[in-house]
Amino acid sequence: MEALVTRILTAHGLVQEFTDAGHSGKLWTVEISPRESAGFSLPLVLAREGSEFTLAQYSIGEWDVNYDPILVFAVGSASAPPALKLSLQSVYRFHSGLRELTADSAGELEGYAVGKLRELVERGYCDPAVAFVKRFNAKL
Repeated sequence: MEALVTRILTAHGLVQEFTDAGHSGKLWTVEISPRESAGFSLPLVLAREGSEFTLAQYSIGEWDVNYDPILVFAVGSASAPPALKLSLQSVYRFHSGLRELTADSAGELEGYAVGKLRELVERGYCDPAVAFVKRFNAKL
């Protein structure tokens, strides 16, 4: 998981901002959006507040914003790319709801998270030629 997240952060020059967000305790949020030539259409939101890191995709429905999936990680203390340490905490899927990581669900949820991260990399979320970053409150 760590290598895939690091690849996305590095490709868009976000490593330092991600690291700084862990030290500041302030909310850091960026969105990776598709260019016209992209092989994907859903934006990817990366948010960090202290030791919590959230990765989410969303679509805009007729009445609401639909987040699917939302992956929430705990970031190991003093870890930063390339030595990033992530621990999956929960997975939210629109049709199945929130699932916390437990001993019984760990293998299934971690497998889903790794598969989703691989899919993001394969589709081009780590390629600045087809994706661009929108910064929201990234000034720490």
